[in-house]
Amino acid sequence: MSNFRSQNQLDDAVLMDGDGMFVGMNLRDPLDQLSEGMLGLSRNGRIDGAWEARRGIELKSGALTTSGAPLRLPFFLLDSSIVVSAAARSSNVVTIDLASAHGLTVADEAYLTLGTPGNATSPLTGVAAGSYLMTVVDADSLSFASTGSDGSLTPDGTHGKVWTYLYDDAVARVWGSCVFSDPSSSLAESVVLATSADAKLVALADYSVTNLPYPTGVTVTGRAELLQAFDRVYLFRDGVRAMEWVPKGKAVVSSAYVSATGVVSVSVKGHGLAAGDGVTLSDIGFATTDPNGAHVVATVVDADNFTVVIATGGGDETYTVNTGKLVADGFTHVLGGPYTQPQTFEIAGNAYGVSGGLVRVTVPSNSTIKAGDFVTVYDSDVSYIMALIGKSYQVTAATSTDIYFYAPVGNVTYGSGSGSQFIQIGGRFSVGGGFMHMPAPPWAVYFQRRLWVPYFYDNGGTASAPTYTDKGERDQIAASDILDGDSYDQIFSQFRITAGIADYLVGMYPFFNDYLMVLNRNSIHVVKGTQGSLSDTQVHELTREVGCLARGTIAGQGNRVFFLSDNGVYGLEFQDEYDLRGVQEPLSKPVQPLMDRVNKRLATEAVGIYFNNRYFLALPLDTLAGADDATGNNSVVIFNMLNGAWESLDTYGGGMFNVLDLLIGQAGKKNDLYLVNEVGGLHLTDARENATDVYSLDALSTSDTAAVDYEVQSRGYNMGNLERKKYHRAQVQLQSNRENATDVDFIFSTEDPDSPGETVADVDTLLDGSPLPAGEAGTFRFRLGNPRGIYGALTIRRKVIGVVPIGRPELASIKIDSTVTNRQTISQQ
Repeated sequence: MSNFRSQNQLDDAVLMDGDGMFVGMNLRDPLDQLSEGMLGLSRNGRIDGAWEARRGIELKSGALTTSGAPLRLPFFLLDSSIVVSAAARSSNVVTIDLASAHGLTVADEAYLTLGTPGNATSPLTGVAAGSYLMTVVDADSLSFASTGSDGSLTPDGTHGKVWTYLYDDAVARVWGSCVFSDPSSSLAESVVLATSADAKLVALADYSVTNLPYPTGVTVTGRAELLQAFDRVYLFRDGVRAMEWVPKGKAVVSSAYVSATGVVSVSVKGHGLAAGDGVTLSDIGFATTDPNGAHVVATVVDADNFTVVIATGGGDETYTVNTGKLVADGFTHVLGGPYTQPQTFEIAGNAYGVSGGLVRVTVPSNSTIKAGDFVTVYDSDVSYIMALIGKSYQVTAATSTDIYFYAPVGNVTYGSGSGSQFIQIGGRFSVGGGFMHMPAPPWAVYFQRRLWVPYFYDNGGTASAPTYTDKGERDQIAASDILDGDSYDQIFSQFRITAGIADYLVGMYPFFNDYLMVLNRNSIHVVKGTQGSLSDTQVHELTREVGCLARGTIAGQGNRVFFLSDNGVYGLEFQDEYDLRGVQEPLSKPVQPLMDRVNKRLATEAVGIYFNNRYFLALPLDTLAGADDATGNNSVVIFNMLNGAWESLDTYGGGMFNVLDLLIGQAGKKNDLYLVNEVGGLHLTDARENATDVYSLDALSTSDTAAVDYEVQSRGYNMGNLERKKYHRAQVQLQSNRENATDVDFIFSTEDPDSPGETVADVDTLLDGSPLPAGEAGTFRFRLGNPRGIYGALTIRRKVIGVVPIGRPELASIKIDSTVTNRQTISQQ
């Protein structure tokens, strides 16, 4: 093609501009100021040299409902319940006659509840309690669909009636989530979803769902944080007694059976159970009456003892001490109330023995140390024991008189030592103000074999009914004892991070070696010396130039830590020896218009995660800055580490999907990224080769489908000058994904003078009525219509056919042709 419009001497050369690869997007700077390879907008796309529409997400957890029967819409409000007097089924339709008129119009049709509140028993045998879409037959009769045999149904006026009843707990709204890895099962991973009435364990291998009940009488409302540590999952709520799920169970210390009553007394340290909870006892050594199996807790004696009831018969039996384990059906409470400080014992040097590394020491009146605790050897003049002084060991078994633990000591016959020598041994002690139980924290982090928690509440009450009193301070943290989630060090001065200035704790992040970063609202600190004893721990302030806005956004990659602040997203870098580099401009500068749209009311709910060389950040974005119309984290912005640029603005489910959590889990050989929303549950990203999302916004339904609303806008092509130009032609290289044909619209607009975006071509038209076949690449050339402007930009947008887009295109390059126009000089005096 000629480089000139024609062959005349003064004709203008055809100017060309374009991009042969792409690296990221910049929403802040004018389009014509963007550097080569930058995009003016990337929605629902990924950039690895080429730009490609993202893959669809897929619902994996299914409908999250409990055994209850929620009220569904539409419904009629019945002021009082109406007894069913007669019923019959014919051709899978049940017609019920009521004892009194229902007051509805014959033409009405709506959901009404069959059954009473809190009782899942139906008044009709063979018909489950629940909400049914009922049709009015006459003044006192209704009908609804129900499969089963034809014939009369006998009503039971005791258990159920027809009425309007809103059963909130039946709709499993998700309040929090975490990934759980089972180290005893080839690192099989699951996701735990904390819902209102119970928790759901979703196995990532096959996405089967297991219910994990809460303690009897517990309902979760409001944000919950979950964390796996010490082979268990903790569930935290601000100012509320925490819960734990222990899949491997807890060791049974002692157990006994009374034949006359069938009562089995069980001793388990910190069992956390309530009367009515389901439990399974296993591997308890017995002679006559087997206590093992599934049971319901009959009574709770205290924090360490409870009873179950089995069949009577035989005789009384004391079961083998320190055998068996307790596995609760689901979550139980952590220990609460006053903390019993550990005992210290000084025993005679002959009251010990060692066999195969198992140390036995005889102590007077042990009442606090149980199997699973740690004991420390404090002092001794016994030569065999002196090498153990200052070291701690985990107790394998304990009674009121004997404590057993493994240690690197040669065999010694019990009682063969000298009675004039001594051994001092006991539980581990706090380095501060004494141990306490978990102080009802809103969240925790696991670091250096400890749980680090906000210390906002003081423990009180009793072990069975603990209370938590707000300290009125939000700048203190507490650390658990090593490998012990029930004991926390009260280090008053050392862990008061800001000493009462105008600041408060937002989050913590385990960073490097023994450095724990503490991110406050207006400052950042680091706790050093977290290994071993906490007596040498030091707190250093790093900066007051920036603070953290949302704890869930904290994520790390190498020597960088990312988080959301008031000024946008920061990526703090640590140089050699991990000293903090001075805070510079925010990482989010190129997408500042999005940061301006972050809803101020919901900003603290933002969450972020590092995955696949990208930082994913879910944000609550208003439609316009200050509009205050966001309902949750409706958008995800993505920073590509390899490109060093922001990659995309993602939305899901037609823009109605709010992200509660971002999780990384393993379903196969590699990790995947999952999205969790409040009402639908667990969704796998990059799960569908085509550009459709399969998702749920309703806990009662299985799934919905929506098109991935992808769009990419080029930078402004000004051909390297500020002259006004005519834009003639465009060339675009596209490729379809391997499973779907592609059809997109090409939209071109200019600036100064403004030319509103107009669709200048589409793939279907350019290919004579056919989309670009699956797996095929094509070069598309089309006219732009000669619009005038200083620069022009090309937008490529999915072509809508119904509600489903055609294909998932990959954009390889863009080239634009233009010529300079209106060169004449106009001067005025």
